[in-house]
Amino acid sequence: MSGVCVRRAMHSDRVGAVDFPTLGDLVDGWIEQHCRIPDGFKRRRPFKQYDWQFWVGANHYRVREDATYDPDDPPLNQAFTYRRSEVVMAQKALALDTPVATTDGWSTIGDVPVGAFVFDESGRPTRVLSKSPVWRSDTYRVAFSDGSSLVACKDHQWWVERRSRRGVKIERVRTEDLVGNLRDGGGAHRYRVPNAKPVQLPDAELPVPPYTLGAWLGDGCRADGRVVGVDDEVFDRIAADGFRVTRTSVQKRRQVHGLMVLLRGAGVLGNKHIPERYLWASERQRWELLQGLMDTDGYADERQGKCEFTTTLPALRDGVTALLWSLGVKVRCYEGVATLNGVATGPKWRIAFAARSDMPVFSLPRKQQRLKPPGRGHGQFQHRRIVAVDRIETVPTQCITVEADSHVFLAGREFIPTCNTGKGPMSACYVAVMAVGPELFAGWAKRGDVWDCADHGCPCGWYWEYEPGEPMGRRHPSPLVQVLATSQDQVDNIWRPLTTMVRFNDSPLRNLLLPREEFIRVVGENPDDPELDRIDAVTSAALSRLGNPISAFVQDEHGTYTASNGMIKTADTMRRGAAGMGGRGMCTTNPWNPAEDSSAQRAFETNPDDVFIFYPVPPAELSWMDRRQRRRIIEFAYRDSPHVSVDSIMAEADELMVHDPAQAERFFGNRVVQGAGSWLPEGVWESAWAGHEVG
Repeated sequence: MSGVCVRRAMHSDRVGAVDFPTLGDLVDGWIEQHCRIPDGFKRRRPFKQYDWQFWVGANHYRVREDATYDPDDPPLNQAFTYRRSEVVMAQKALALDTPVATTDGWSTIGDVPVGAFVFDESGRPTRVLSKSPVWRSDTYRVAFSDGSSLVACKDHQWWVERRSRRGVKIERVRTEDLVGNLRDGGGAHRYRVPNAKPVQLPDAELPVPPYTLGAWLGDGCRADGRVVGVDDEVFDRIAADGFRVTRTSVQKRRQVHGLMVLLRGAGVLGNKHIPERYLWASERQRWELLQGLMDTDGYADERQGKCEFTTTLPALRDGVTALLWSLGVKVRCYEGVATLNGVATGPKWRIAFAARSDMPVFSLPRKQQRLKPPGRGHGQFQHRRIVAVDRIETVPTQCITVEADSHVFLAGREFIPTCNTGKGPMSACYVAVMAVGPELFAGWAKRGDVWDCADHGCPCGWYWEYEPGEPMGRRHPSPLVQVLATSQDQVDNIWRPLTTMVRFNDSPLRNLLLPREEFIRVVGENPDDPELDRIDAVTSAALSRLGNPISAFVQDEHGTYTASNGMIKTADTMRRGAAGMGGRGMCTTNPWNPAEDSSAQRAFETNPDDVFIFYPVPPAELSWMDRRQRRRIIEFAYRDSPHVSVDSIMAEADELMVHDPAQAERFFGNRVVQGAGSWLPEGVWESAWAGHEVG
């Protein structure tokens, strides 16, 4: 796109009216021209800001009405109303009761604490950095081809593979975007979620060696330590686990000496099931357990190598299914009728799954050899197709933020990869503006004045016609921009979408920014000075760039910056570096834990006049304790979700009010109230959300 961009009309009752001088219109047009959506259905399309994003930008670039411009001594931050912007944004949420695997066992989205370790799509542990408040918004059940499902809000993001004529691409998509869009023109399912890799855990101390336990669960006598089988290799493996194995009077049955005592200690004698501790053992131990089960009572067909395990025990059915899920295997379970001599004896379950020859499903060579090498035939078994997305009754939802580079974590008993993300692309756009866009005030426009990209080192052909009296913008002559987060993985929440935008073949940013291994070079006027014209990443583990005078900064998730992790001091040092160069910055976060005294909490409680704060909350004059006014607060909080039932939210709030009225107000009223861990004078928070002064 080239040519002049149309000015945005911004008079939104939901956000505010832009009736003040600002570079926000120019910045908004510049972003749409130069920045691209980095992923999802609209990948590569121009990045168009939502109203609230435009409102943030308009205020961040709000120019003082008395600002003056001297071309021989141009102002830096002195021309702007605010030296910093603070933005609190919602996350992408799953139902509170959604199971989440942690390194300590099962938890739920609602119960998993900050600091716990969950798993990413590669099966590696990843730390929970923060949690959002509990939300009430449009809720959907997303169903998969293996019968599993997850409940998520409309804005929750999914890590999917999208099929197209050109092949398969990894994308992030919102729940709401999937509705009515699940099949392609040929009727095939368009979206699928790749299976996770086996979850990585340390070796566990187990009462019975896993292979031997699996062999006994598959073909052992329920009341003692005897095991039935025809393969000497099975009993050789049991002997290798330290047991003495002898033959019995029954040809196919052997006695495993000392096993019965261990089985009783493990709680499985007379009660065949997989103890929970085995499901949280190491990957090696879990494969050995599966081998014992499959060597004795499993099957692989010779034509395709598809595998089955059959049982009449519900507890063993559930345990084997959970074991396979933890190993990254997609499972289907079929119920049938067990018979003996033609007489029905009760239900049975066939647990079916596909396996490749590089998966150690069997230790018996005659069975393992039936598995086929990895190939096209296994493609459909390496993912779950999304087969339905249905609106359901609204339920409370919450999101967690994880450290993983991909921002993916595993949800549900089936270990389904899913995402958390949101602020990164917007923040990436503003980093680009700070580095190569209209970042500084350049005086008041006269008739005929324009911003022409050609005058600022960009050949894209775009220009902006100023209105007389409108503030004009210019590039920073020596930009040094820093992006701060608690870890490199968290920095990548901004870094990855920014570098993706730059590398698109048709991106104007290709002419302005040059990604390097550890920084991004800005194409500017100072090629001889390596300390200028660059974008740097700063984390708690990489502070070498900290302390330099900088022109601008973005601090991501600063609701997780605390004294204990050293990030408050780091953030303060960065802000001082910006002040020394007349620089400004933007801080983004999700709502924080008020007991941690984070950097974000300190900023909001201090409420400086020259810091713009964006966090819309219901009117302060409404009392939560008055039930009529409480309903008005809830109507305000959920006004952007027309399908949400206010009556059901009122009922939930009334129930919680009996035990914890402060929590009810935080959860359902979207308010910060006085309570344990923080103190906030009445009215300060409500007046702070849009930068209003506090009397």
